[in-house]
Amino acid sequence: MKQRVAVLLGGPSNEHEVSVKTGSVVIRALDRDQYDVVPVYIGKDGLWQVMDDPGERPLDFPPPSDALTQETAVHELFMRAIDVVFIALHGAFGEDGTIQRILGPTGIPYTGSTADACALAFDKPRALDLVAAKGIAAPHHAVITRQDWEDTQADVLTRAETIGLPLVTKPAAGGSSIGITIVRERNQLMAGIEFALAHDDRVLCEQYLDGMEVTCGVVDDGSAGSALALVPTEIHAVRAEFFDYEAKYVVGAAEEITPPNLPAKTIERVQALATQIHELLGCSGMSRSDFILAKDNQFVFLELNTIPGMTETSLLPQGAAAQGIPFPKLLDGIIAAALARIRS
Repeated sequence: MKQRVAVLLGGPSNEHEVSVKTGSVVIRALDRDQYDVVPVYIGKDGLWQVMDDPGERPLDFPPPSDALTQETAVHELFMRAIDVVFIALHGAFGEDGTIQRILGPTGIPYTGSTADACALAFDKPRALDLVAAKGIAAPHHAVITRQDWEDTQADVLTRAETIGLPLVTKPAAGGSSIGITIVRERNQLMAGIEFALAHDDRVLCEQYLDGMEVTCGVVDDGSAGSALALVPTEIHAVRAEFFDYEAKYVVGAAEEITPPNLPAKTIERVQALATQIHELLGCSGMSRSDFILAKDNQFVFLELNTIPGMTETSLLPQGAAAQGIPFPKLLDGIIAAALARIRS
């Protein structure tokens, strides 16, 4: 008997477009011999549209007049006897625990981590502090709030400078490298902070680390101790100073090498770290951790994504493919993990 899978895509965050891309790719890749697929588009205005399966055709979004409120749409999922919700929502609402808290009371299984784990990983300073407390290398950092900035800019600039230049300013919560600046000169710091504040009420000022960027995905089957690290990827931005939004989602904007040009023992080290952090933050189903391999040959943890991208250029599917896991089978595993978690 087929399982009925609702795929949530879009959402109200500033990562709406890439969420549509991820969701569209997932919808096309799901095996119709195993699943009845129900696309669910969430607009930037927060209204939902429960759609028909497009099959091989591109998604055809219904007119806004067919949109539903969140409460009505969630009830519609329940009435349609959805077996599992595949969350393809990046950024706020999708990765910060919001949609997980909305779906929780329905009892419908959903892919990825729980609301609490998502909220923890999405809050970059909290995740860094927790990881560092367990002895894993993390960059020196400071958090600046909007209120701090409005009250005492001079003090804030001084506090940020204690990290040393160059440094990185970024939204304390968010993804897809939106709102990030590499600050190399003191006169760039104010603009970097204000750019990050345009995307969040808190700014993470973080030590800039020179080295190789390496990312490593982890999947599990929904049970404790089942985490499996995928093949890592070495990343080099081609058109930008760092692995920014364009580099992540535009073909050819970054050089991604899977597996990385590293000794086997070094690859095993980053896989072990990614697995440890996946479990430490309470993740389930899937995650992807980003690191810098510093000049001293130490991996420094940057952040963990609970809902990694699933587009044609995305890193988690690359790591899975190198592990011998085709994309449809990767999706099968993510769905199976969601169902196993609810049973446990």
